[in-house]
Amino acid sequence: MANKRKSKSSVPRHKRLDRHGRLQAAKHWFPKYVGKNLVQGYKKRFGVSLECAIRELEVLGIELDQKYIKQVRQSEEARLRNRRERKLRMVNDMEDDSSIDSTFCFIAGHTENGFPYGTTWEEEKRNREKLADQRERDSLGEKLDDLVKGTNETKCSFNFTDIRNGSVYSRPYH
Repeated sequence: MANKRKSKSSVPRHKRLDRHGRLQAAKHWFPKYVGKNLVQGYKKRFGVSLECAIRELEVLGIELDQKYIKQVRQSEEARLRNRRERKLRMVNDMEDDSSIDSTFCFIAGHTENGFPYGTTWEEEKRNREKLADQRERDSLGEKLDDLVKGTNETKCSFNFTDIRNGSVYSRPYH
C-alpha cells in the first residue's frame, strides 16, 4: 500500500500565518513592497483587516499618518454601522413584506384553480413549540432512564412529517 500524500491547502501560506509569523514575514516583505499604500498592501498580502494591518505595522516600527489611521477607523465603524442597519432593515422588510405570503410559511403547491396550499404560519409555530417540548421531554426522559438503569446509552429517533396530512411519525434509530 502506498503512503498517502498530505493534501496541500488551497490558501497561500502567507495568508495562514498567525501574528508572530506575519510579523516575521513582514520584515522581509516590507523592503520589497513597491505599491502606493502600505497598509492596503499588508492587508491584501496577509489577509487581515485594516485595523490589524495598522496595529502590526506600528509594532514593526513603521510610521503611519495619524489622519489616515483616524480616517480608516471611522470608515470601518461606519461600514459596520451600515451593515447592522442593513441587517435590521432586511429583517423588518421580511416581517412587513406583503410579497411574502402572509398565510403560508411553506407553499407545497397550488390547486387546479391556482389557490396555494401548504403549512400556515400558525401551524408552523405550533409544530415548532410541540417539537421543542417533545425534545425537552425526550431528553429529560432519556436522562432519567439512564440514571435508573445506570447506563450512559443514548437513544435516537427520527421524526418524519407527512406533508399531505401533517402527521408526525417517529422511528427509533439504533
